[in-house]
Amino acid sequence: PQHHISFASRHAGKAPGDVIQAPYGPQALYADHCVQGSWGAELDQGLDLTGSVLRLHKGCRADVDSFSAFTENDRVTTTGLAAMLHEREIRRIFFVGLSMYGCVRHSAMDARKAGFDAFIVTDACRARPSASNTQFARELADAGVGFLHATDIGPAAHHPL
Repeated sequence: PQHHISFASRHAGKAPGDVIQAPYGPQALYADHCVQGSWGAELDQGLDLTGSVLRLHKGCRADVDSFSAFTENDRVTTTGLAAMLHEREIRRIFFVGLSMYGCVRHSAMDARKAGFDAFIVTDACRARPSASNTQFARELADAGVGFLHATDIGPAAHHPL
């Protein structure tokens, strides 16, 4: 939403990259992005959602950021995704997206905590350059998150996961 807690524009004298103290802990600030109701929050028109079961909206609360698809940054509010996937007997989750060491990392880590096998499809992700990326990759591997390429899971794959 407009005036989201993570937008630097909401905090006088703050700029993207600054960190504030939110009720749930440190909160990095970003330029306004993906604002509800704007083109930046829309999915690409070419995305085929035929057969999709769930379209999860996150980051919808102005007072708390949301990196993970499973839990808000307050680490208390869940999205219900884990319960839905467990109910459907899903055991393995493949993660793709922007901010490989942001939202993708947090979602994969929370998937592991919820008892799922988690894999990041590295060639379907992008990461911002950061000195912490090596540390984040190690953290993911230590938590049991797997890394693979799309061809490892596509029709050309030579082995089942």
